[in-house]
Order: sequence, then C-alpha cells, then structure tokens
Amino acid sequence: MTGQIAVNPTSKLESVTISPNTHLDGGTLNNAQVMDGVTLTNLTLGDNILLSSNVIIGEGVRFGSNNQIPIGTNLTAAFSSGNTLSLQTEVVSGPVLTLLQQLNQLPDLQNNQWQFEPNPLNGQLQLTREGIRFALLPVSVMQVGTDQPAGMTINPDDSIRFVTSYGREILAQPMIQDMEVFRQALGLAPKEVQVTKDGVVYVNTGENSKNAYRPSVESNLVGSEQPTGLFDAPDQLNAKKLVFLDENGQTREQLIHSACAYPQQWQAYQDSLPKGTNDLVLGQDGTVSVSIDGQRYRGVCDSTVTTTQDSSESAKGPQNSLLFFVKAKDGKGLVVSAYVSYWGTAEFNTGEIR
Repeated sequence: MTGQIAVNPTSKLESVTISPNTHLDGGTLNNAQVMDGVTLTNLTLGDNILLSSNVIIGEGVRFGSNNQIPIGTNLTAAFSSGNTLSLQTEVVSGPVLTLLQQLNQLPDLQNNQWQFEPNPLNGQLQLTREGIRFALLPVSVMQVGTDQPAGMTINPDDSIRFVTSYGREILAQPMIQDMEVFRQALGLAPKEVQVTKDGVVYVNTGENSKNAYRPSVESNLVGSEQPTGLFDAPDQLNAKKLVFLDENGQTREQLIHSACAYPQQWQAYQDSLPKGTNDLVLGQDGTVSVSIDGQRYRGVCDSTVTTTQDSSESAKGPQNSLLFFVKAKDGKGLVVSAYVSYWGTAEFNTGEIR
C-alpha cells in the first residue's frame, strides 16, 4: 500500500505492507509491516505489527503494547492536544498509567512526596512546596529503552528530562507563569510573543530586532504591596522580575533572564568541536561557557537579537558554520565582548565574555 490512504475509523487492515511515503489515517492495523518514511495518524496498531524505526507517529496513534514502539520514536504528536501536550493520556491501549501518573511515580518525586499537577489553562506542570512554585511546559516525548533507569535530570538551563518506567523521555522547559501580565507590561499582542520548544521566549521589539528571554523555573511569594508587572531586577545580571497574582490571589515573583538565541545552533556548534573542547554550558540565567578558537570564555548573552541588513560573508560567517564569533577587545587587547552570528538567520546576539 502506498499514497494517501484514509480508512474508516471502525475498519481493519489485515496482512499488509505499508510502503515508504505513505500517509495512513484511521482504522486498526493487524499483521502488518510498516516501512521507514510512513506517516501514521488516528489509528490503532493491533497484533503482529513490525514497525520500522523511522516511521512518523502522528496525532491519535495508539499502540497495542509498549514493546511495539521502536527506541528513538518521537511520540510528541501522539500526545499532543492542540498546542500543548496532554499528559493525562497514554499511547498504549488498555489499563495503563497515564503519562502524568508515570511521571509522578518517579522515585525522585515519590521520595520527596512531590506531585506535579497540570494547569488546564496553559498546559504547564506545576509543583508548589513551601511557597515556591515550580512550573514547566512539556515540549517533547521520545521513546527510550526501558532498561534506562526511571528518574529525572535537571539540566544547567533548568530544563528537566524525565524518564518513566515505560521508557517515555519527557523534556520540559521553564515557562513564564503569567503570560498575560508579561505581555501587558510590554504592551504586546499575543502574536508578538513567541515561545519555542527550546524554552526561549522571543519578544518582537522592532522591524529588525527582538529580545530573547529565558524564565526561571520557579516563582516565590512576595509581599502583597508589590505592584504587578515587569520590573528590572537590579541584584541580577541582565534580568527582570515578573510580579503577578496566582490563582489563590497570592503575589508571586519570577525572574526572567536574557537568553542566548537559538540554543540548538549552539548545541550543533559544540558537537562540531574536537573532543575535549566541546563542553558548552548554557545556563538558565543567560550565562554561557564556550570554546572559541581553542580558548575558553565565560559570559552572558545580551537579550537583543538583531537582524542585520549586511548579507556579506563577513557578516554571516563562513558558509555551513552554525555560529560565527566576532570578538571585540579593549585597549589592553583583552576580549571583552563578541557578536554571535547565526548562519541562515542573518541575526546576531551580543554579549559580555571573559
């Protein structure tokens, strides 16, 4: 079978081979081989299914058993509901734990008597302990081997990687806990704020510029006399504080840091470096530790991302290089700042580095 195939939801397909470049939508599949490059949506995989490792799993796909899911399968679309992930479901049919139940049964959470709760308004996972509220937005679900230990890993940028007993790897990013107050404080319409899956919040500031921010994972209670809005945080480097009222009427404060734009390009740059020098660290507070031309630098990214009108090679950097650094020096010849140009975007960050 090949091509675009729509199947009645109550129909069954038996003893077939689904060829590459096929999109199969609907029905139940039994005794079938599904080749690489096939897209599946809104169907149930029944008995005796041989699923290749590069099948695209779309919305509404359900598996008959957990061992049908190849390691490395991206399950994000199967868990998606609108623009967010629904953790109160599972992709395996039958009496199984939902993704949220799997997450809350992780030893790291059970041992501390912690339980995440979903916020139905924004899809965030929330956990409040001793007045501190942690808020994360799940952005992806991958299948890893069930031989990997269940647990959670907190990354330097405050994103968290959860691995459940079913082999679901969930990546969750810190998110702004009251987007409405954030937008109103900046006078922005919803379309002028873009939240990406790598946890960076981009705010349009002009025709050729935008700001890149990364919120802290937590908010803290502050005095009720504090006005709501977005304010400078003088005791923090390149940060602002968002003050808002939670659903209980309590006043909270969340730090919003400047961020390095396009973390995936930074990661790809790191991966291209020789072994031993590829130890990039992007911190949750906008700090960066990176090797440039064999020398180690530490610094902080400015929030401003500018689109340059200069299309020359010197502005973009060498072709196929994902990042291109232009260093600035002081009167003593010390490097004090750098432009970071992102190939293919004609955009650059600036930042103080040492």
